[in-house]
Parts: sequence; structure tokens; C-alpha cells
Amino acid sequence: YTSCLSNHDVIQVNKSNEYLYWRYVMHPHIEYKVFAYSIDGVNATSRIICKEYKDILNIVDYSVRDNNELGELLSSVIAYANSLDKNKITIWAKLGDFMHLELEAYGAKNTLPITYFGVCLFREGMEDIYMSGQNWMIHMSDDNVY
Repeated sequence: YTSCLSNHDVIQVNKSNEYLYWRYVMHPHIEYKVFAYSIDGVNATSRIICKEYKDILNIVDYSVRDNNELGELLSSVIAYANSLDKNKITIWAKLGDFMHLELEAYGAKNTLPITYFGVCLFREGMEDIYMSGQNWMIHMSDDNVY
């Protein structure tokens, strides 16, 4: 997989192919739906990973190479959610991120509950890096990794 469109100097989980296989294929209790974009039919250049929860389709992870691939994948995700009669799609995306901006173009809005990301540092010297939410790329599936 390629890196997502966001800044590459962010704090994020290293999502190698091995990690993705472990996290989404070998997970014993949850079924995930993977939407992948591939030019050659073999190697994925972009992905959106979802899971169902009640009447919601959660986008739990994504990595997208460009806006064209993002648009195609989002169209597939929306069609899939409609086919399941889901009432909404949710995602964790930081304000101003490419995914946030694209979803707003589709009519998505921030709604309650609004949650906040917090950091507690135990050593001095890294405040500028770790204390800014803009330096982090966290997806819904990362909640139990950090």
C-alpha cells in the first residue's frame, strides 16, 4: 500500500502488509469489509476498511494515493452501506485532512458526540511534536494500538 495523502511526518501506526493481514484478516471476533483500488488487479494502491455496527458502517482505516482513487472507493463504500440499509457512515478524520475535506463534499458533517484526542507526556522535550493533534494520524482501528 502507498502512504496516504496526508503529511508523511505524522505520528501513525506503521501499517505494513503484515500488519494489515494480522489486524484485519486474522482478527478473531470482527468481520471487516476491505475496499481496495488496484491498477494492475494485484497490488492495491488505496484502501478503505469498514466494519458494521448496528445501523452504522464504520470506516475504521484508510490509506489513499490520490483523490481519484478516493472518490472511487468512497462511492463503493456508500453504495455498500446503502445495500445494507445502514443509516450512517462514521469515520475518525482530523479537521482539514484530505479525507475530511472529501467527505464534506459528499455532505458529511461533524455530529455529537464530539470527542477529543489527548496526550500525557512523561518526559520533557517532545511537547511540540506530541501535543499537537495535527501531528497525529489516528484511525478508528488504532484505538487499541497506542
